[in-house]
Amino acid sequence: MAISLVRVITLEKSIKSLYLLVLILLVRPILNKKAFRSASIILWIVLLIYLVSPYELMMGIDCVKENGILSYLLGLTNLFNSCLCWLVNKLGYIFFKLNRLIGSILIFTYLGIKIYKFHKVMKDSTLIDNTLCEKKIREFGLKRKVQIYINNNLKTPITFGILRPKIILQDHILSDEKLLDHVLIHELMHIRKFHILLTHLVNIIACLYWYNPLLWLSLKYIDQDIEINCDKLVVEKLGDTIKNRKEYCISMLKLLEIGSNTNNFVLKLNPNKERMLIMKKWKKTLVGLMIFMFAFTFCLPVFANVTDLNQDRLIQKVK
Repeated sequence: MAISLVRVITLEKSIKSLYLLVLILLVRPILNKKAFRSASIILWIVLLIYLVSPYELMMGIDCVKENGILSYLLGLTNLFNSCLCWLVNKLGYIFFKLNRLIGSILIFTYLGIKIYKFHKVMKDSTLIDNTLCEKKIREFGLKRKVQIYINNNLKTPITFGILRPKIILQDHILSDEKLLDHVLIHELMHIRKFHILLTHLVNIIACLYWYNPLLWLSLKYIDQDIEINCDKLVVEKLGDTIKNRKEYCISMLKLLEIGSNTNNFVLKLNPNKERMLIMKKWKKTLVGLMIFMFAFTFCLPVFANVTDLNQDRLIQKVK
């Protein structure tokens, strides 16, 4: 067996990523209800790693003809690669390199304008010194300093910033002690797990692969799964009991009635019916674990191409 790294063009990666996207979108509803807490997030991270890396593994195998199953699988792989090359050549006339670069620059510019407008809104935020907030921050023992702001122009709480994280709250949240406790735990979990870093990475990849419609469609599901993961962390922090789940869902319902008007480059506690339903039904099961293992295993083939070394040698001799 021979293994080497080969460079792959982004258009080819974009096409192959469709397989990963479809697989993840199919299994995520089950994983969110029946698997361990981070199951969906792990699959999304696998997708992001694949799209970020410019390389794939090239594996050469000897004695393929002696193994019928291996020979059959290699035949399917070669057929898939042939179709992929044909598709890349056809799409290459439309999405040639300069075209993709111009598209990415335009989308990055649009994102920059949104960030600028967001920071203008943030200028109306007021730094506060709240005893309950400070106490909750100390309980988390974060090394980074977290600041709490009030901004009633925003409808729901948000978190932004990596090295100097900031949590934006509203007056109606400060007046409800139970709601404030749940919101702070949720936002501090985002900060502890560096979810904002994952969100920024997703936005950058979406700009680079702007011509992949399924990836853009998946953005809201990635954001949703990050929030679901954080909801589960909150419940575990509070103590996973029926009472605590119910109280947390009530807090989410209060925020659901208010709505949201924020951008997608911050983390926002913007609950919806799917998240509340998952909080009600989430239970780690063997079926969920098996589905995750199945999905994870079927994600791995996109990272490698397999060739028959004997056939390659024969082609070289003919040449």
